[in-house]
Amino acid sequence: MQKGDGIIAYDGVGNLTTEKLLALTAMTKPEGSIIHVVLVRNGNEYSLTVPPGPLGISAMDTMAQGSSGLRTGEQHVSDQKPDPIPVLQIIREAIVIPWHKRATMFRALLPISVVLITVSMIASLMREELGPMSVLIWTVIFVPVSAILAITCHRFILLGDESVPKYGLASWSSRETRFVGWTLGAALCAGLIGFIVSIPASILMMALLVKSQTPPEPWIISAGIMLVMIPSSYTFARLSVLLPATAVDERPSLTWARRLTKGNGWRLFLVVGVLPQALWLGPRLLLGHSVIADLSIYAAGCVLSVIQIAALSLSYQHLTGRNSYHADN
Repeated sequence: MQKGDGIIAYDGVGNLTTEKLLALTAMTKPEGSIIHVVLVRNGNEYSLTVPPGPLGISAMDTMAQGSSGLRTGEQHVSDQKPDPIPVLQIIREAIVIPWHKRATMFRALLPISVVLITVSMIASLMREELGPMSVLIWTVIFVPVSAILAITCHRFILLGDESVPKYGLASWSSRETRFVGWTLGAALCAGLIGFIVSIPASILMMALLVKSQTPPEPWIISAGIMLVMIPSSYTFARLSVLLPATAVDERPSLTWARRLTKGNGWRLFLVVGVLPQALWLGPRLLLGHSVIADLSIYAAGCVLSVIQIAALSLSYQHLTGRNSYHADN
């Protein structure tokens, strides 16, 4: 590479910005991998290969032959804002794409969905008999099974039908292990942020209680809970891009996730934090509590989970600029 080169594609990803390029180079690849880079030099387009990892260059955002690219050799990085996630469009497509491919996705997701519904129903029916043990049993089974469902959905959206067996994923590999690890890691980071925020919130609540000598109003309690949940959910949303990346066999890192989602944290919060709650609220309010209602809710939950996962896949696709399933169909 030379000073003045404009990078227009990295590992098949175009529409680059400085932050996106840094995020892509921070992503771990298997040993021996080769990365293809397309650049513009003096009006001519060239292709070359580089090893994974940082390129060892300084960069700034510029324009190259009508495409958003990067000009190397400069001594600073521009403050150009990242391309914002189109939240409403993402949500719409997260509904439309699974619907258009409902037959294929239904066949692939049906076995794992039946397992999830069965486990949830058993845990619900035996909650009083087993007590806290039912929650533990449910978690131990639910987490890996739901990981398989999520990976299947991510691969459907980002890689297409051919990436998933006809009747869904039926084996466990290091990919699934990494996926569960990142899920738990993101949840742990979010919980840590929530705990930190809860300390001043608890102190404030106690001060109000001592001053008034009466139990706090319900709205005050709700406000305190929201004060803790919002930053916690925001943190999880920023890290959630680790999941679709892992599902398509990438090796992401926390640094990569932070760089990739810079400037889009609150939009991801809407997709990952607000959307799932909104989707679940309707069935729960409409159906209430009973065996039939719980069965219906868990079945609806599988469908709604597909929409939620599709929305995250499409957000990841938008941020990385990678070609996706819906773009080809």
